[in-house]
Amino acid sequence: MKSEKGIESAPEIKEGEKRLDVIVDFIRHGETTYKELKKEGRRPDPSASDFKFDEEHLDLTEEGIKGIKETAEQLAKNIDKENEAVFLITSPSHRAYSSILLIENAFQEKGISILNPANGIEYSPQLEEIRTKDQDWEKHLEITRKYHEDPSNAGKSPDIYHAEIASILGKDFYDIFEENYDQAEQRFQEFFRHVISPDEWLTAQQKKSLENKKIRLVCLTHGGVSSRFLRYFFEDTPELQKGQILEIRPGSSLENRTIATHAILYGKKGSPQKETDVSIKFSLNELEKEELRKK
Repeated sequence: MKSEKGIESAPEIKEGEKRLDVIVDFIRHGETTYKELKKEGRRPDPSASDFKFDEEHLDLTEEGIKGIKETAEQLAKNIDKENEAVFLITSPSHRAYSSILLIENAFQEKGISILNPANGIEYSPQLEEIRTKDQDWEKHLEITRKYHEDPSNAGKSPDIYHAEIASILGKDFYDIFEENYDQAEQRFQEFFRHVISPDEWLTAQQKKSLENKKIRLVCLTHGGVSSRFLRYFFEDTPELQKGQILEIRPGSSLENRTIATHAILYGKKGSPQKETDVSIKFSLNELEKEELRKK
């Protein structure tokens, strides 16, 4: 399901440009048993007559469903219904799509304005997890579970622990993954660079329905692909927790292809809320940061 204009390319940033007022929320999907990777189950189909928001129909565990519902409640409290409209975007993975379906349902129940057409959640491959090759996922997931149960591995970033897990499996990184973290980081920053200019990709009808409201982009993604982007803002945070929200408020562009941002990492499972102001400089091949001030 793609809208009239896909979220694909990154427009140029003009000095002194005032953008359409936008807020970007990146959210990691909920707890899952990875039915999609293990070739179990089908893609969630909310149009099916027997569809329910449960473990049978979603690629989330009971705890994952509960956690994303809590995330939706947390996010809904941040939304100014009178002055904001939401646009939903997700990684095509079943676990991310399952998560955004729960958020969409919660927003609809609360009367939050959603710009997407009916059954028109936007898919973006740029939000996909770091891309992998077909393999024995049962074994891989079991080794990964045991790895994370070891306290000595706590706090390691995905680019580190994915390489170490590959080694435990007796494989090279590229035996498992189709791209490296530099490539994953690049496509993620290209996504961000594009969506912060929604006037470039919203349809005329969607722009009209905004009626001078801010647009809030709710983007479901994964821990690995978003990890380096997260650390542009919060260097001591290796990755988003499942269901955690990273909110970014871009400001007007500055000189030399640089844009000021305010970022909030909302607490999850007892972790504290963090805020910071960071100036991000875009270039053709990288996204560099210059920290202005941390709160």
